[in-house]
Amino acid sequence: MTDNDILKRYALVTLATMVGVYVLSYALEAVAGISVGAGVGIVTAIVPAMDAGQTFARKTAGAIDSGRMWRLALNGTFINFGISLALTVAIVVVFQVPMAALLATLGAVGLLIILALFFVFYLLSARVFIGMGQRIELKRQAKAKE
Repeated sequence: MTDNDILKRYALVTLATMVGVYVLSYALEAVAGISVGAGVGIVTAIVPAMDAGQTFARKTAGAIDSGRMWRLALNGTFINFGISLALTVAIVVVFQVPMAALLATLGAVGLLIILALFFVFYLLSARVFIGMGQRIELKRQAKAKE
């Protein structure tokens, strides 16, 4: 299984997860008045990473080496950030969300620091959950053989 195959699936799962989280968040707010909060955003990094690890292990019945896992995590994080940025820009444009006040409060340096911290957190999360997804699938395969 090539990295491109894994990353194509990673992008599709990321997009589906983002849409699902958004729809679920909106529905919970509209129907039950429950705000899920900003912390739910990490789900959009965890689900595709676990799926990538599980898919690789399922298709190859083997483990991903550490270097390759880091590369996949890095590329997956870029995919996640790219899709997030595109969806954010679309929402800001379509719903005319006023961003000037937020950007003025943070400043360019503040915004870059926050983005860098989020990027590192998402990268580390992707690496951990690719490995976890792989381990879960390999354990499942070992049990199925017994």
